[in-house]
Parts: sequence; structure tokens; C-alpha cells
Amino acid sequence: MNDESEGIDLAVLQWELRKEAALSSIVEQQKDKEAVEAENAANYAKLLENIAHVRAFPPSHFPAMLSLFQVHLHVLHCLHECITSGVQEVQAWYTRADHSQ
Repeated sequence: MNDESEGIDLAVLQWELRKEAALSSIVEQQKDKEAVEAENAANYAKLLENIAHVRAFPPSHFPAMLSLFQVHLHVLHCLHECITSGVQEVQAWYTRADHSQ
């Protein structure tokens, strides 16, 4: 073989490798897209299920549900306050402590 035909063969081989890499990338992107679409479909189905559950409650239950929600919200607020206070105490202790050793 001469140098020119070897150069052409090399160029063709490089082109084939780039083409295969591009096709592989497209296939991976398609798989990722399908996975995202499947997750979105599952989330949408869960949303519809949740909406159905909420609609199944008679309006007379809403005040009780609201009251329960308010209790949960208050408990979460208290937990947040405790955690914040604890973090501040640890920060104060760390600031006061001698950590040079």
C-alpha cells in the first residue's frame, strides 16, 4: 500500500470511530430521556392518585384536616426552634473552647 491509501484508510477508520461514538451517545441520551419520561409519568400518576384521595374527603372533614395540619406545622416549628437553638449552643461552645491543642 502506498502512503496515500494508508492515509485514506486511516481517515475512514477515524470517521467510523467518530460515527460509532456519536451513535452510542445518541443511544445513551435516548435511554436517559426515556428514564426521565418514565419518572415523570410515575410522578403524574401519583399526583392524580393524591388528587383523587383529596377529592374523596367530604368537605365536612376539611376543618379537622386543617386543624391536624396546623398541629403538624406547630410541631415542625418547635423542632426547628430546638434544632436552631442546639446549633447556636454548639457554635457558642466551640467559640469559647480552646481548640489550640
